[in-house]
Amino acid sequence: MINFVVPVIVTILMTLLFVLTIPSYITVSYDGCFRVKIKFLYIPISIFPVSFNIKKLKNRKACLHNKGKSKEKAGRTKNKHISLKSLCRILPLLWDFSGKILRHIRINSIYLDAGITGADAENTAMRYAQLYILIGNILPIMEKTCHIKKYNISIYPDFLQLDNPIEFRISIRLSLIFIIYELLRMSLAYVKIQGQENL
Repeated sequence: MINFVVPVIVTILMTLLFVLTIPSYITVSYDGCFRVKIKFLYIPISIFPVSFNIKKLKNRKACLHNKGKSKEKAGRTKNKHISLKSLCRILPLLWDFSGKILRHIRINSIYLDAGITGADAENTAMRYAQLYILIGNILPIMEKTCHIKKYNISIYPDFLQLDNPIEFRISIRLSLIFIIYELLRMSLAYVKIQGQENL
């Protein structure tokens, strides 16, 4: 029996690891409508916008509202505050975790086409300059941490106020196995911090 079970378990684990190593793709776009799509195992899945039953959503909100009230009453007697010492230990952990996660993310492409308008010509020029400086400062940081493959950014002052539509699209590639690995490392570090706090 053992000779049969062990190979099956090993096969399942190896298959799971193989599936997790397959890159996943997340695409966020806006062209008048905000959309989020995920491609996992080469199967596209639309996350947003989603269709839903309004009646079911209202019933669910009412149910969650009632549960929230009961939990709030129970939570008043069991309210725990995070100490400043514990917070000082957790914040560097979160900072380190976010940096490691960003290193495992690859940005395939960024596309932005936007006309900047303001109340008048002076305000339009100021807004354009502020956005231009902001993008100029953010892009090098993103290139260093996320490894941008290509980008096409076009922003321009729309002095004529033609109300041209804003188009934005970003495509991200990531491997779930690395994300799960970093999550486990952060969880173990957090448990260790909590253990030191309780001593």
